Amino acid sequence: PPPDDAKSFANEQQPDEGGVMEAAALVGRVARVGDVEQGPFPLSHTRRKANHVTYAVTSAVCLISALLVYFAHRQSLTPRAHWIGSKFRRRPIAIIHIGPRKTASTAIQYALRQNATRAYLEKDNFLYLGKTRQQYWGGQIHAYMVNCVQDERTLSEECTKDGRWTNFAAKLDGLKKRNTNVILSDEGLIRFLSQNPIAMNMFSDAFAGFDIRVVAVYRRYYEWVLSEYSQEVKPRKEMKISKKLERLVGFPQWYSNQTQTSSNETKRSSWYFPLDKASLQPWISQFGNVEIFNMHEDDGNNLIERFICSLREIPSACEAARSGLLPISTEMNIAPPQSLFEAQLVALYIQREKIVPRFAPLDDVVKEIEKLLARTNVKIPRRCLGYADLSDIEIKTLTDEEALLPDFAHADGVIDLARQEFRQAVANNKYCGIKFDLVEKQWKAFFVRLRKDFARQRNTTEG
Repeated sequence: PPPDDAKSFANEQQPDEGGVMEAAALVGRVARVGDVEQGPFPLSHTRRKANHVTYAVTSAVCLISALLVYFAHRQSLTPRAHWIGSKFRRRPIAIIHIGPRKTASTAIQYALRQNATRAYLEKDNFLYLGKTRQQYWGGQIHAYMVNCVQDERTLSEECTKDGRWTNFAAKLDGLKKRNTNVILSDEGLIRFLSQNPIAMNMFSDAFAGFDIRVVAVYRRYYEWVLSEYSQEVKPRKEMKISKKLERLVGFPQWYSNQTQTSSNETKRSSWYFPLDKASLQPWISQFGNVEIFNMHEDDGNNLIERFICSLREIPSACEAARSGLLPISTEMNIAPPQSLFEAQLVALYIQREKIVPRFAPLDDVVKEIEKLLARTNVKIPRRCLGYADLSDIEIKTLTDEEALLPDFAHADGVIDLARQEFRQAVANNKYCGIKFDLVEKQWKAFFVRLRKDFARQRNTTEG
């Protein structure tokens, strides 16, 4: 394991002088074995000279052997260590956070890329590289790994022609030669590289010479799938209305599209890539191990603080996080409340079907729908997942947890709590979609009034 503090690390940089002295003493004892008293029958001059040569050769061999044993012992105690010139140094460390999406990746990256965090990382000789697709701190590292992956078996021509990946690998090699530790975080890595052996090998080659630590974040499947759905279909302000309308799909239909099954194996579609044994296996095969950070193992501290402190090689950043000195993300892709989310979907539907005029501001339409739901007993008609699909979600959740985190899964009450939370989510209609055709029929009077109100507002504005 890495040293607990900088002092112990500094001590390991220097060879153990005491060990060398012990080796020299051993050689001395071996040499003295050949000392023979002259006694009453002294040896001839030639014989004594031959013995001296023999002892000198024996001493040299013993000294070399002792030093080799000593250095081998040192290497066995510090597997990350290696000799560079005359200094005894550790191999640089590469912490690679691979996601997946919807596991607080944005918040983690926000915290790591801030200048305040950078200063604490530098204390532990670490540099945050950012995402592979982005560049932080003006020209540090520019990777573009995701852009290199064209499909499951090839690399894009753009990746290999313009030299961007070669440039990234060269800069990474420079950091390695300076013995600088690095952190890379990109939730796209687990999806793209797990399906592309060529890209995985290229990625691994770039980090050759680093002591690699791959980290993934675990979120229960029944939670993750809802967050993934929200990410895929929720309307964003920067989108054109046509793009927003393309995303108008209920959860049952979306889930069916993502999880078309064949021989009981989930086909990976789009960004639909939860953390499970299948998604981790290529990384385990390539790097030997993947460490899993468990979002559900709550110790009362902030999630981002817990993640940073789980990276034991950056104690300075951990201490800063615990002291509240690191910024908390304002960029997290948090799903909106269910009532707001459903109001947004209804608003998109009635604009698409021209039930309300397209000139009506979407945010205003959403607010009117929220008011309707809040002050009346109107219910949104829904179409929910069937029993078989719900059972599949529950079984996959529990199976994945036991496979990835067996100690946690077998702790008292953990499985029962997971089942309880999932069934509560089912009772709260989390795995449902809106029956828009019934909404149109049942809310007809409300839509007529809404259309008139927006037409009146436009006439007033134009007048």
